[in-house]
Amino acid sequence: MKAIGIIVVVIGHYTSGFFNVMQPYLYHMPLFFFVGGLTLKNEIVTFKALRKLSKKIIPYIIVTYICTGILAMALSKFTGLYFGEPFTTNPLEKNFHNNPLFLVCWFLLAYYLSSIISRLIISVTTESKFQSITLVIIAVLVGFVALHLCAVKFKETGYQFYNVSAQSLYGAMFMLLGYSLKKKSLSMYNPIVAMIMITATGTIISFGLTKQSAMAWSTYPSGFIMTSVTSMICIFVVVIFSNILSSTENYLLKMIGDNSKSIMSWHLSVFAILNLFFLLIGFENNANGKLNNVYNQYSFALYVILGIIVPLLPMLIKTKLQHNKLVVERH
Repeated sequence: MKAIGIIVVVIGHYTSGFFNVMQPYLYHMPLFFFVGGLTLKNEIVTFKALRKLSKKIIPYIIVTYICTGILAMALSKFTGLYFGEPFTTNPLEKNFHNNPLFLVCWFLLAYYLSSIISRLIISVTTESKFQSITLVIIAVLVGFVALHLCAVKFKETGYQFYNVSAQSLYGAMFMLLGYSLKKKSLSMYNPIVAMIMITATGTIISFGLTKQSAMAWSTYPSGFIMTSVTSMICIFVVVIFSNILSSTENYLLKMIGDNSKSIMSWHLSVFAILNLFFLLIGFENNANGKLNNVYNQYSFALYVILGIIVPLLPMLIKTKLQHNKLVVERH
């Protein structure tokens, strides 16, 4: 599921025109929160567990932000073009969009906060005989508050606090749904059901009942009900095809899924370097002081494949070195 999700993210950041029905911004960020919910356990959260979660995510956010920020400054100095202001403006106030190479930092922060919220809510329902239905109800209420209170307040005031609250609470809704619907989700294998859902999504779109959202900026033009329903339909389509694919061992998809965080964090940097390469070989892909993606008959595959594979290289090199070390030790 993570593999399909991150591939959709990379494609969506290159061009959303690739998808006519399963449009990325209908579901791709909610999908990651939903998958995160599948991994949660029915246990009372402890301070030790929260500290472990914090040590796993917060240092990663800081280090990756600094590294991508340095790369952005280097590219700006080398080209004379604009690559954001990663170290001269407050990243929290700018929703991390002052660093164009790490736009998805907002997601990592929201995921961290959603994980805490979801674990705390699960903790108080561990002994409930009707835990699943209770959590579904709580999830819907949390999502409703996210869109009808926090998102509205953000649009009215522009305060980033409300934006982060909306991101985190709406993400927590999908996490709680993922946890509550875990057994059902992992038992869905029928491709006919998936095709029916895809048809339903296409019908909803054609009637103008739903539009793509911008979770990063708490923008939901279709409202809470249609946004959430469409997201869940698309998520279940991905779940079904993921279950089918997981029935046979696929090393590449597993590797992509296991390293989705790295791909999420670094694919925009890969895009930026590709844009610079195209500029150097004569493409006129700069406008208003910024570099733009190149679009031709070959570029789609190049951007998407490299955007996925290049962030995997450190892991592949590390694995290769560990393998060589084991071989040497055995001899």
